[in-house]
Amino acid sequence: MDDRENNQNADESQKKVPLSLRELLLIILSGHIGVRKREQRVNDFGRANGLHVFIAAVLYFALIVTGLIALVSHITG
Repeated sequence: MDDRENNQNADESQKKVPLSLRELLLIILSGHIGVRKREQRVNDFGRANGLHVFIAAVLYFALIVTGLIALVSHITG
């Protein structure tokens, strides 16, 4: 029984590994496009630090808005 519990705890601890910067950017981009499966999204929310996701999403949003403003200025200017 102890071996099963240890294996189960080891599996759970592997799932709780924090997201890397690359993975964080990937979930933000896939969230923007809307192509993430439900079980992947649930797994990501379990592993992600909410503050990191919020900061990265705000920076991504600012980058998109700045890019759109620059594009419109270039086209109309």
